[in-house]
Amino acid sequence: MARLASFAAAAVALTLSAGPLAAADLATTIGADSRFSILSQALRAAQMDETFANAGGPVTLFAPTDAAFRKLPAGTVDTLLQPQNRERLRTLLRQHVSFQSWPRSALSIDGPVPTGNLMRIPVRGLQNPIVIGPARVEGAEIRADNAIIHAINTVLVPPERVATR
Repeated sequence: MARLASFAAAAVALTLSAGPLAAADLATTIGADSRFSILSQALRAAQMDETFANAGGPVTLFAPTDAAFRKLPAGTVDTLLQPQNRERLRTLLRQHVSFQSWPRSALSIDGPVPTGNLMRIPVRGLQNPIVIGPARVEGAEIRADNAIIHAINTVLVPPERVATR
């Protein structure tokens, strides 16, 4: 029994001395969530993973889930991931980023959100669920140390066609 109490005291002391756990950056947070494996792969293919890892705040990412990417026409994701389509992929990914802080509470508006493509996406936040363009926000926001992440159920395709040719 004394040995168990001693072990518990040592564990508490080790936990307290280690301090709070640091949150992960945006790219690491996305990579660690199984709902975003295609998005994580796309960030790497577009060579934007380091950009997102080192992004200063505030940044908000409207993150399409794997199910959202699977709703695109057949072959679109594979085509976009090819090196020769890197700029088209970057354009698509920038459509999902706002360089402003948009916690869920701030999305309870009806109005536009500016994107990294210098466009504005309409928000219908006075309804449940919140809708960003054609996409529904799913679940609670995810906090990274340099961003707020909202899972969405549809890829936000910019006005220029990004689909396969």
